[in-house]
Amino acid sequence: MKKKTYILIAIISVATVLGLVFKTGSGAKRTVEIKRGDLVEAVYAIGSVKAERVFNLKMGVTSKMIERYVRPGDQVKKGDKLVDLEGLKTIYAPFDGMITTVAFEKGELVFAQAVIVTVVDTSSYYIEISVDERNIPLIKAGQIVDISFEGVRDQKISGKVRSVYSNDGEFLVAIDADLSKISLLQGMTCDVAVRLEEHRNQILIPLGALDKDGRVKVMRDGRTKSVALKVGAKNSQYLILKEGDVFEHDEVVIEDNGKRGPANAADPAEGPRP
Repeated sequence: MKKKTYILIAIISVATVLGLVFKTGSGAKRTVEIKRGDLVEAVYAIGSVKAERVFNLKMGVTSKMIERYVRPGDQVKKGDKLVDLEGLKTIYAPFDGMITTVAFEKGELVFAQAVIVTVVDTSSYYIEISVDERNIPLIKAGQIVDISFEGVRDQKISGKVRSVYSNDGEFLVAIDADLSKISLLQGMTCDVAVRLEEHRNQILIPLGALDKDGRVKVMRDGRTKSVALKVGAKNSQYLILKEGDVFEHDEVVIEDNGKRGPANAADPAEGPRP
């Protein structure tokens, strides 16, 4: 199954907001103070761990397993024994790595072209993502990438785009990163954000404050004023203000109606403006 970008274009924002919760006849609402912050325009995707070097032992003719020296999960060094096959010398590990497959037991027939043993070089891991064709032109080699794995969200990993390519109608991106600090297995997935453009010191409008007509309610002098806005890039939490009668430190009304979503797990760690 192809992996798809789950947010086509997203903007990661970091800003501090101060709020006051109150209730009206239509439900809970709150006010938040408008602040400036830094946003990073990004393409989001699900990534998977791949290995550059994978050795699949196969034979050209049917043989018999005389002895096997490894099991799945074993760590091997280059030159360690893997298996003895009938009519052949001992087969050795071609490089350091992990055994992920041992398909036959001692005494069993080994069929031609069947994978007998698989060795994966765990030091050659990289990240691969699949991207929608509308967004693939935005991604270039050398762009910074933020990576986050489930279960270790506190360990944000930074990487770089190595290459962009296609394979069987799928648009793929290879990402190099130092993955040695996390215990990983080939095929594990992660959240990825490929940084495109940084937006510094922008006035940020909470997404939940904007109604379907592109207006926000601003609290001034104890009264509510409806203001039309022109906004720019957005994510699941904020929009960049382009034009409109809203200023830093204004308070706007937010209805808690589910518009505000969590930031992506791979959000770049940007700090708020003082």
